[in-house]
Amino acid sequence: MDFASEFFPLFIIYLAILLAIIGFKGFHYDQLKKGKDRNYKKNHSFLIHQGRFGTVMPFPIKDNSKDPKIKKALKQYNHLAFIFWVSIIVLIIAYIILN
Repeated sequence: MDFASEFFPLFIIYLAILLAIIGFKGFHYDQLKKGKDRNYKKNHSFLIHQGRFGTVMPFPIKDNSKDPKIKKALKQYNHLAFIFWVSIIVLIIAYIILN
């Protein structure tokens, strides 16, 4: 087996685990936001639509909240979202170079 065939499945598993962690961080942020604002309807975690389970793509969140708990959850979510997108770029570059 060559390096690429061993590397890519592990990298995909890494991305799936990272996406699950980001989903939980997004859920935590959404719950904190709903506690402050009853009309908050956004979803930054998981989706269940027509009986299918999925995740939301982790795009950075901009929020001007003064609450330290929300700020901390937002910082964690945005940091992990940045790591996810950098990992995607690294995967694409590695795929191009190794194939």
